[in-house]
Amino acid sequence: MTHKEMYNKIIESMTDSRIQTIHNWLTVTDFFTAPASHAYHHSYEGGLLEHCVEVFKYIADVNKLYPEINLTNENRFILAFGHDMSKINYYTKEFKNKKIHGEWKSIESYGVDDKLRLGHEVGSIHLLKKLIDVDVQIERAILLHHGAFNQLNINAFSESCAVDDYTFMLHTADMISTKRNERFKLPKIREARGW
Repeated sequence: MTHKEMYNKIIESMTDSRIQTIHNWLTVTDFFTAPASHAYHHSYEGGLLEHCVEVFKYIADVNKLYPEINLTNENRFILAFGHDMSKINYYTKEFKNKKIHGEWKSIESYGVDDKLRLGHEVGSIHLLKKLIDVDVQIERAILLHHGAFNQLNINAFSESCAVDDYTFMLHTADMISTKRNERFKLPKIREARGW
């Protein structure tokens, strides 16, 4: 099953109008073809969709370890598909010269066209709030999903995890998806490209 098919299956299972609003917006953006980063995890066409589908799955896996956390599928969708929303319509395709095995080659890569200039986490909340009402628990989780590497401060993540399960769950799921991709899939893609 492709990641687009998995996404469609997720959408079909949702009844919350907020999810339909997000879905409608995603379909008129480059979400389904965008990379999730310009040079790191999921840095290839369709990478953002793949990453968000994985985060959706991994949040459920983390939630199984903590069944006492009441997380609806709708909130799981908002976390998974909202946390990197600022990466939509953000990357541009470009060519760079790179020395490969002693020869200079022109290779396709991604550049950045940051129209919002809010930073990744704040930009994602900004875009999400234009679509739906966002409760503080979801907002905090998205703002702090990079854990100790968040844009706010190192203590904010620890303090949030002490009172908010969504922050921990989103951060953990995001890191599993990111690190698995960087460790196992991305090297094969780079090798196939001749990098």
